[in-house]
Order: sequence, then structure tokens, then C-alpha cells
Amino acid sequence: MAIREADNEDRYSEGHVDPAVKNGLIIAIGSILGFTLGFLSNWSLGGDEDWRLADLPTVVGLFVGIALMVTALYRVLTRRLQDREYDRARKYFVAGIISAFTGVFMSILAGLPWPN
Repeated sequence: MAIREADNEDRYSEGHVDPAVKNGLIIAIGSILGFTLGFLSNWSLGGDEDWRLADLPTVVGLFVGIALMVTALYRVLTRRLQDREYDRARKYFVAGIISAFTGVFMSILAGLPWPN
């Protein structure tokens, strides 16, 4: 039993990410990605208004954010994740969050009653 634990410690100390850390990132990406997809479907299909040109920044922000988060999730789901790959996936995830939240913020701004 002690030999197995030592093997696991050596395996993950050689530049590989611990599975608990990897699973935490998978859960975070999946949660934020799910909320982003839910917002996109509710925002795009739930309204009675027609689409306007002012909605374009929202769509671009959301789609870029979703693409970055899916890319991050794909990178994290590799079998043995190295530290460098983990950092790259984390950067994609953070960039995806920023892009998606920028899209949501643009949606809020587009919905405000602006004076003519």
C-alpha cells in the first residue's frame, strides 16, 4: 500500500497535475459554461423583441466565450494533464469568462433606455 502511494506521488510530482485539481477545474468550467449556454438560450429565444444591430456585441462576446471555455474543457479532459497544459487551459477558461461576461454586460447596456 505504501509503495502505491509513493508511485502516485512521484507520478504527479513530475510535472503532472493532481487529479483533484484537474477535477475542480472541470467542475468550474462545466458550471460556468452551463450558465453561459443557459443565458444565451434564454436571451436569444425568450424575448419578444426582434434582433437589432446593438445585439451583435452580445452575440460575439457570448460565442467567443463559449468557444474558449469549450477549448479549455477539451484541453483539461486529456488523459494525463501536464502543468503547462493545465496553465494554458486555465488561461483559456479565464479568457472565456471575461468574454462571456462582457457579452452579458453588453446585453444589459443594449437593453437600457437610452435618450435619443
